[in-house]
Amino acid sequence: MENEYRNRISKKLDSLSEEKRLIFSLLICEILLPNYVYFSNEYSYGDPSELEKIISTLFKDLIEKNKSQNVDIYINVVENITPDTEDYDTILASFAYN
Repeated sequence: MENEYRNRISKKLDSLSEEKRLIFSLLICEILLPNYVYFSNEYSYGDPSELEKIISTLFKDLIEKNKSQNVDIYINVVENITPDTEDYDTILASFAYN
């Protein structure tokens, strides 16, 4: 059942333009950001302002129709401030990881 659901979502996302997929992705990031902020505050880990800055910059680039040249840098930043769920004995790490 879960795979069927994922396949349906995947097909719907594939049918969207690149711009609409980016908008969808950024909206998901905004929805999940509070989980990271909470984890960061509770465990003194990471830097939520970095994630907020990246999301904001990508939205700005989208609105201004700029193709972001810094995606690889953003990916590195996110990977560096994302907790390893195996290092924490709390479900909050998984929420922050998302």
